[in-house]
Amino acid sequence: MGGKRNFFRNRGSAEIPIFAFSFRLYVPTYTGDCCIVTRSSDSATQSIGFVAGVLDIASLETFCSGTDGYVTTWYNQGSSGVNCVLKTGTAGGKIVTSGTTDKLNGKPIIAVTDWQFEINDGTALTDLTGFYVGKLVNFRNQIQNNPSSGIFHYRVVNTGFSFRHGGGPIPAYTVTSSFTTQSIVGFVCASSTDCYCVHQGVDLGKSAIDFNASFGNIFHMSNVAGNYQELVYYNTAHVSDYVAMSTTINSYYGAY
Repeated sequence: MGGKRNFFRNRGSAEIPIFAFSFRLYVPTYTGDCCIVTRSSDSATQSIGFVAGVLDIASLETFCSGTDGYVTTWYNQGSSGVNCVLKTGTAGGKIVTSGTTDKLNGKPIIAVTDWQFEINDGTALTDLTGFYVGKLVNFRNQIQNNPSSGIFHYRVVNTGFSFRHGGGPIPAYTVTSSFTTQSIVGFVCASSTDCYCVHQGVDLGKSAIDFNASFGNIFHMSNVAGNYQELVYYNTAHVSDYVAMSTTINSYYGAY
């Protein structure tokens, strides 16, 4: 919890993100639970909260004693009030194996497969700052004006990171670093035109191509396969301090 308090102090004000999905208490004023978990033994469900600012692992492992557990709803600590919910027909994000919480670098993590989670929200976006913490198999996030064909999206996969415009095949900006170990990747889109990226605390700078686009009013998150520990999005462009924000997040996770 201390790392997160430091994060808000470093920001100068308690700015609340529009989306904050985490197994720690990312937003200090948030009072709800962390997630809903379904156990595989009998398909029973239970809402799991926080203890001392982190996921209540004791309650989680008691509920999933001797069986596997899957996150089917990840509660949003952010301002939009829209949760990350399971897409119909999928199993959920696996968080417990045979009664033991799955972890990466000592922190809880969920493993997800083909198109499992979606977030849809009516917030109009022109500026955006986002951070992902986890380990990728193949991961994609999209910001679109509808779930199937948007005028702008960004993509992270296990071989790199790119911004794309109009869904075209040529990435405007690519990072060739691998995300197959625990990674913290962040991006900034300013006024729907300039795009920036940071990976493992290294400032990768501004995209080679500027955009002239609007994000529209639906935020659509999808994934192919990957492992999640935290997803956070602000509807402001932190061009001057996105690297410092990433470094502060790393003070909790120790990814680099």
